[in-house]
Amino acid sequence: MPSIKMTSTGVADVDRKLQRLASKEAKKVIRKATRPALKPVLQEARGTVPVKTGNLRRNIKIRALPRSRRFFGSRVTSGAGRNANSGDGFYGAFLEFGTTRIKARNFMKNAANRKKTQALNIYKAELRKGLLNMVKSG
Repeated sequence: MPSIKMTSTGVADVDRKLQRLASKEAKKVIRKATRPALKPVLQEARGTVPVKTGNLRRNIKIRALPRSRRFFGSRVTSGAGRNANSGDGFYGAFLEFGTTRIKARNFMKNAANRKKTQALNIYKAELRKGLLNMVKSG
């Protein structure tokens, strides 16, 4: 299943500030910041996916990561349902990673690479806005 996950590691100053917050508050701010940040990646992936019927293009969506104590946020994925390799867009993984008979197309990876800086800038702005709102509200 091709998917793009956004985590908040790698930006040291942001990580330090988020660790000071209570974990519940930090998770809420991060979840709200990841969805708008992944929209350019979503649009790029939908624009570059190989189209035969349009099924896969319609199934590329931003979804929340499954509840976990370690990871939280959102991802761009083509799978549907509980199992990410199920639903109408299950074959996205075959096109992304290739098989013995299908050459890998890497449309999700390429979309993430092209829109990485734009997504990171939106993420930082949304994170900043969420933190400011949290400070103002109490």
